[in-house]
Amino acid sequence: MNMIGRDTVTKKLAQVLGQKTAIDVVAKTMVEAGLEGLTTPDDQLRFANALIPRGGLYEAVGRALKIQAILNGGNDDANVKSA
Repeated sequence: MNMIGRDTVTKKLAQVLGQKTAIDVVAKTMVEAGLEGLTTPDDQLRFANALIPRGGLYEAVGRALKIQAILNGGNDDANVKSA
């Protein structure tokens, strides 16, 4: 399994948004998604699903994270219901 964790998510966002904005976005998105960490593929998928609706660059990064989470075995209610 190739999980990336909170630090790597922050780094990915920092590449396009800058470090301070990335830190703020990760913290806010984790709260919105009800996450305490990004330690499992399911956590990463919930984070990505919370990031995508922001649109623009947030959506692009969110979709990349979502694909990675699914490839690593992440599941959410929407995926389970549509399967």
